[in-house]
Amino acid sequence: CLFTNTHFRFGRGISFVTTPEIAIEITRSYEFSDYERLPPSEPPPYRAEELLGRGIGLLANRTIKSGETVMGNPPVIVLMQKALDTLEREQRYALLHKAVGQLPEQTQTQIRALAKSRGGDEIGDIVQTNSIGQSYGKGVRHLSIVPEAARINHDCRPNSFYRFDDKDLTLQVFALRNIEAGEEISFNYAGAEFPRDARHSYLQAHWGFTCACSLCTASHQAIAASDSRLNEISNIKAQLRNTPPRSTASLHEILSLVQKLIELYDEERLIVPKAPYYEIAAYTCSQLGNKTCVQRNAELAADHWRVLAGEKSWEVTRMLGLGGNPKAHPSWR
Repeated sequence: CLFTNTHFRFGRGISFVTTPEIAIEITRSYEFSDYERLPPSEPPPYRAEELLGRGIGLLANRTIKSGETVMGNPPVIVLMQKALDTLEREQRYALLHKAVGQLPEQTQTQIRALAKSRGGDEIGDIVQTNSIGQSYGKGVRHLSIVPEAARINHDCRPNSFYRFDDKDLTLQVFALRNIEAGEEISFNYAGAEFPRDARHSYLQAHWGFTCACSLCTASHQAIAASDSRLNEISNIKAQLRNTPPRSTASLHEILSLVQKLIELYDEERLIVPKAPYYEIAAYTCSQLGNKTCVQRNAELAADHWRVLAGEKSWEVTRMLGLGGNPKAHPSWR
């Protein structure tokens, strides 16, 4: 079913293509009327500009600190993946056009101005090129379009990431590291841990472009070294899956592998994957009865989770709890 609210977010509007049950759940969990009484947000810390060979991109207006929110915007279109997959092509396109057509005119213009990469039906192309996956209901996959976030271009070593906030129905984009004034804000579209050729194949197949980021245009030697590290990362992760923590020796092996993995992530400038491995290191140190090691890794895990999940997240809370009193934790030997 198609549900549209044209008054949502100060007349921005939103259209859902989903089941009635999920639509009811979303509207119950999110107070549309209360949110409308909030004042508009401050001017964003970025500007949109036409960039040579990259289309429109977003540049920082000032230094954006690590963990700082770059933008927080709700989607204008939310589409249930299964519903789209089960419709015939013409039915699917008709539904997409209706979902867009029922939105306020300004929002329609914003959607139609987004990038296209595949050709064919205009709205279908826009959805495939600009949507972000998100789960609603009991893990039911949906595609969401947030026009502001759709302007963020790809980089194999990005400086931003995102999370959905179910409480206010917004996509929150945040800085993974300090982003300097004038620097382009970037996402990673492809598997960050893929080697260069695999990344290029994926990007070409899904978005129709060849990445020209600093990593992909580095020297042959630098690219080969990066691919070698990524291969080693894959091998270490496989070893960790096959090393059960059954003895002191295996725990020391796990800790050594995790420490090496984090070093490789640092060399590869990959920020997102590190938080859970610092956490694994903290629990492993706890099982070994090494209080100093627990506290060091729990603090590092909390620092990384603070960026990824937010200061008040459960991830930060549990790491502060572990580091604050390691011997009281169930994992302590």
